[in-house]
Amino acid sequence: MNTSTTEVVMPELRAGHDPGSLVTAAITKADYAKNGAPFAPFLIKFADPTNFVNGWASARGHEIAFYGDYQGDGSGFLPLGDYASVNNIPIEKTPVLLLAPMPDHQAPLPTLAHPTGFTWLLDDKHSGNHNNISFYWPTAPAGYQALGICVGFNGQHPRTDSYWCVSTEYLQNAPTEAFWSDAGSHWTSHDGSLSTPSLAGVDMQDQKILLAPTTMLSNQLGDFQNTSWCLALDKLLLPVEGARTDDPDFQPGYGEGTTTAPGLDKVAVLPCTLIDDPASGSSPFYYLAAQPQWFCTRSFPSPAGGSYTEDFMIGSTQESSTGFQHTTSLAVGAEVGIEAGPASAKASVNYTDEMQLSGSIMNGTTTEQSKSLSLNLVVANHMLIWQKRTDFVVYRTTGDVMTVVKYQTADIDFTDSNPK
Repeated sequence: MNTSTTEVVMPELRAGHDPGSLVTAAITKADYAKNGAPFAPFLIKFADPTNFVNGWASARGHEIAFYGDYQGDGSGFLPLGDYASVNNIPIEKTPVLLLAPMPDHQAPLPTLAHPTGFTWLLDDKHSGNHNNISFYWPTAPAGYQALGICVGFNGQHPRTDSYWCVSTEYLQNAPTEAFWSDAGSHWTSHDGSLSTPSLAGVDMQDQKILLAPTTMLSNQLGDFQNTSWCLALDKLLLPVEGARTDDPDFQPGYGEGTTTAPGLDKVAVLPCTLIDDPASGSSPFYYLAAQPQWFCTRSFPSPAGGSYTEDFMIGSTQESSTGFQHTTSLAVGAEVGIEAGPASAKASVNYTDEMQLSGSIMNGTTTEQSKSLSLNLVVANHMLIWQKRTDFVVYRTTGDVMTVVKYQTADIDFTDSNPK
């Protein structure tokens, strides 16, 4: 078989549709920032920091500012506990998760319930602060679990109707990580140090996203230094009208370097707690879009047909994969597909199936690997070999692109000059 190469480099072979505009329109239509995102069985959104009271800030020791007394808007979205910002990070950059029941979710018992009361844990006695703070643990109804402490400022008590406890059916045990130490703060009567839930090292579950709640756990209780809980939610894909991917075809003049128009496949919704983004305060959710495109890798005559074998690179370069993981917590490469795995502290989830990468994972430890693929060729004056390459694009809630990583898949196709 003669495989001499004819190089005719061309731009995209169709004008097509713009994936970015489709994603932006879908984000605007869903308006999860306002309506809440339906990660079944809950609606989730993130709090407006102005709805919390900053009632206590450290005067010495390790810096911390506590926020409590959440002033809801009556929509049913409530926190799972109170929160704090540390290391002088503004509360606007500190997302606080809110939950509400999904109206159409069918379950034997409600998914969320208010605590029935609170147990006092400790206060900041001897701290010398001009304000006083106390920690409380919510008392959950039977079948439910409280997930974090609530705080009271200057003798005030938390209100039961300002928080949710979660049905144990939608929880999974999770480890913790240190959040704040009271060393140097002179809380001499109690251990005021705090931990937070972490998913580092937690295995992923099929069809679920495990999400660490934005809650705090008091080390005074001891057990919470090692064990907490995470939310087990259904993964959420953004409905997008007009999404499609064009298959390659054959036209005179097509050759190596010719590409189809960028397509659009699935778009996964990501809570902002996964993402390290300087603009996180204005983007409560991020959107991971698979934008596939076919790329012509070889062009040659095939007068006798036969078989053809070629090595293709599968996955992403180590440099691009590392950069993508640093900002999104998502590992991407030939060895894993695309996932927020054991290295992520805030979520555990795999999107390999949703993003059509199941056939593009290989045994090995590197993000980019070579794979030999064989094709049976037809008799034709000319053949084109195509490889699908997918851009994984992360969009902010505003619709602008935050980051992109390129993935070369194991999907190979060929087109020929024979009349159709």
